[in-house]
Amino acid sequence: MARLASQAKLGFYATPPGVVEHVKRALALAGPGTYRFLDTCCGEGEALAQLTAGLGHDETTIETYGVELDQQRYETAAARLDKVLWGDALTEIRVSSKAFSLLWLNPPYDWDDGHRLEARFLEAHLPYLAPKGLLVLIVPHRALYHLVHTLSRLELVGLYAFPQPEFEVFKQIVVLGRNQPAKDLGQLDILIKVAWLKPEEVWQVMPTTDKLAPGSLVLPPVPARPPLFASERLNMARAAALVKKSPLWQDLAALTAAKALNSLRPLAPLRHGHLAMLLAGGMMDGEVEANGRRLIIKGSVRKTVDATVETTDDHRVEQQTDRYEITIRAIDPAQQTIFTIS
Repeated sequence: MARLASQAKLGFYATPPGVVEHVKRALALAGPGTYRFLDTCCGEGEALAQLTAGLGHDETTIETYGVELDQQRYETAAARLDKVLWGDALTEIRVSSKAFSLLWLNPPYDWDDGHRLEARFLEAHLPYLAPKGLLVLIVPHRALYHLVHTLSRLELVGLYAFPQPEFEVFKQIVVLGRNQPAKDLGQLDILIKVAWLKPEEVWQVMPTTDKLAPGSLVLPPVPARPPLFASERLNMARAAALVKKSPLWQDLAALTAAKALNSLRPLAPLRHGHLAMLLAGGMMDGEVEANGRRLIIKGSVRKTVDATVETTDDHRVEQQTDRYEITIRAIDPAQQTIFTIS
């Protein structure tokens, strides 16, 4: 896919269901307890939903967590997974370290300021993995060279190529690693040799994901206490839904109710300037409606001083003039926007 097309879809390539099924078949749980699965580029949540369906038993609790940048995919994932954040997984999320049994990482395939995005995602998100937790990293083979030093610090479980015909699309491989110090000191050399293979050699040399042994990837349980899992990006729709459930909403409605003007009996119809002054003075703050559009308005007046200096041969005259700036701000509940009218 061309670079511009890749950027247009935010570098997102969903993992083929067949590959997900191969990994799922190899998973096993260490025993009773809580198991958390995290996908920091979750798309529509299909991978984790498929991976965890039917996994576990009565004495286990399985929780799925996802992060997605694209809002439409985020909304779909939120209906599939237990907890999903909307935001940039590199800059906008806050997540507890060592809190997840499995990290499913299928990051964007691209460059960013001279660095591979795959490497940035791997470095940033490995700390979320619990001790002995499993990393499932899905990347194009061409990106492996930029990841070898980070991966060499883990206990390498295996390197697998996508089966045909899926491999031919992006030449993708699956790297499986355990979050514990590497036992094999020669792992770095192995990773470098694999990284230098030609694409046509990869599929010939490496085993494919369908060769994963059933039950060979044992996951550790994690503490039952819920982890920190938050995004700095504000979701206005969800925030509005939560606010409406709060008992404080009625108090806000009372405070913003339009003031009654029945006691004001002007001698002549009010002009625009008069209305502006009433707004600015707070006499008309609250909810208004015109042409079917509802707004909550708030007027304010700010005094500024304009200073001028006039100099003659023998005098210097400084003059200060007060000027009042009227500002009217409005909230549009339907559009969930705040804007300035004047």
